[in-house]
Amino acid sequence: MAATESGPAAVGGVSATSAPLIVWDFDWSLVNENSDTFVIRELEGRDGPVWRSNVGQWDRTGGWTALMDRCVKDLWAAGSHKTQFTECLGKIPILSGADKAARLVRARGVEQRILSDANEFYIDAILEAKGLADGVFSTVVTNIGRFDGPDGRLEIRPHHPPGTPPHNCPHCPTNLCKGSVLKEWMAELQPSKVLYVGDGSGDFCPSLLLQPGSVILARAAPHNRLLQLCVQARDAGTLRAEVMEWPGDDDGAVLLQTITKFLDSSSM
Repeated sequence: MAATESGPAAVGGVSATSAPLIVWDFDWSLVNENSDTFVIRELEGRDGPVWRSNVGQWDRTGGWTALMDRCVKDLWAAGSHKTQFTECLGKIPILSGADKAARLVRARGVEQRILSDANEFYIDAILEAKGLADGVFSTVVTNIGRFDGPDGRLEIRPHHPPGTPPHNCPHCPTNLCKGSVLKEWMAELQPSKVLYVGDGSGDFCPSLLLQPGSVILARAAPHNRLLQLCVQARDAGTLRAEVMEWPGDDDGAVLLQTITKFLDSSSM
């Protein structure tokens, strides 16, 4: 079950443990799709009426999370309920290398967590379908996705609820600042180093927190916004962690190889 956490915000000034931390983004990182748009395409077809009628309402105030909630509401009204959502989510593709890497990290006893802008129902259903739900990830922090709406429908709500103090992060959307979550995890666990797997602009904020010795596994084009931002920051001298590029067209082979080397170096 997805969970959220809170903790102290400080990162520095404490001695690190010897244990590393692995953090996964979800869409286009652990799974080889955007889970939000995958569900819509699967349930109504590409560029169907639900998508067409809602995408024009996407604005900076409501943002992506609010757009997905409206789409889910309309899909529900059209007859797609929990069974259909669950079956659909089970079909989402995952790269072989990502699947093997997650299982390897678990087998090595290393802490690994998911930090995602998807939602808890989608992630829980996908992990269950892929056989990754049983203790492979200790924690999942994402947006709220629960069947507690009108008529029992799925409602998708932001991780940072409306009315709470804004996180004021210049890099993140209002619904979730991944950097603030990672900062709490680092204060909690005091890891010796961190490996972060991501692809999009939302993964840039947490990447800026990582110290030398840590690794940012940034996906290559076409899902390469994180890679672009990291290269710019590295050239400007504001990024301290090592940036390593991984392609999506090799079924995750480079991803698996890099994570394996990271684990081997951490156990020396």
